[in-house]
Amino acid sequence: ELLDEEAIIRCKEWVRKKVKLEKKVTGKKEKEIIKVIKENKQWNSKELVACFQEDMKAFKKHVFNIQQQYKAYRTCIDNLDENEAVVQIDFRENCNCKLSEEDQSHHFGDSRNQVSYM
Repeated sequence: ELLDEEAIIRCKEWVRKKVKLEKKVTGKKEKEIIKVIKENKQWNSKELVACFQEDMKAFKKHVFNIQQQYKAYRTCIDNLDENEAVVQIDFRENCNCKLSEEDQSHHFGDSRNQVSYM
């Protein structure tokens, strides 16, 4: 066996964490948001390999979906008639909501609501 299953491996991992924020002006109103942060992790090598294998399963599915979508797109483009057009829309884009009149806190660090096309 090449790998000691109990060997400790230190690394960093991107994780989603709930973070409580409070209004800087009043210091009273709390708000909970989700941030993506890099965290220090410790794994034994067996756990790390298992985690990696799970991530690879999800990645393989992701790549398969991309390939199938591209094939369908190419088929559509290659078989267009002269009087047809293709409209390509990115449905995964997030949009920020804005107010017609915003105070300064909106521009510096205050999270806006997001809208996603589903």
